[in-house]
Amino acid sequence: MMHFDSTTDHTRPPLGRLKAAAWLLLALSVAGCATGPQFTAPEAPPPETGRVYLYRPFKLIGGGTVHHVYVDASKDALSLPNGSWIKLDLAPGAHSIRIEDFFGVMQCGSAGLNLQAGQVAYVADHVNTTQGLNRLYVSCSVSRQTDDQAKPEITGLSETRKD
Repeated sequence: MMHFDSTTDHTRPPLGRLKAAAWLLLALSVAGCATGPQFTAPEAPPPETGRVYLYRPFKLIGGGTVHHVYVDASKDALSLPNGSWIKLDLAPGAHSIRIEDFFGVMQCGSAGLNLQAGQVAYVADHVNTTQGLNRLYVSCSVSRQTDDQAKPEITGLSETRKD
């Protein structure tokens, strides 16, 4: 007869580890949050420029890191935390916006746009999750959005200052 001793069952982590992991997940999800004013409506750009609203909707899974934003050939990155937006005023013409996660592991991709003077455009940084064989995969993507696509997603997100 086989005897099962629950004190030696190593298939479940101890409760203390689960609590620690839950606190760590909560801390990481809050750590990347922006604290600026919330987006309510687009503003017209200054004369002779176009305006790009770059935003990242809030996601609990995959939201703990800040994403780095590179505009055109710039080596200096802007920070885009989870649940935030950035306002970019750019000269008219062709531009490229490339995004990657803080660790450089996830290459979210890039979006190209041809901006006109006075134009307002939207670019989204979406964090995506996919369920696989006993695993959850996290990725990100960058895409140009129409006004109708962007406004419900960006409204209420907090601004990230480019200080």
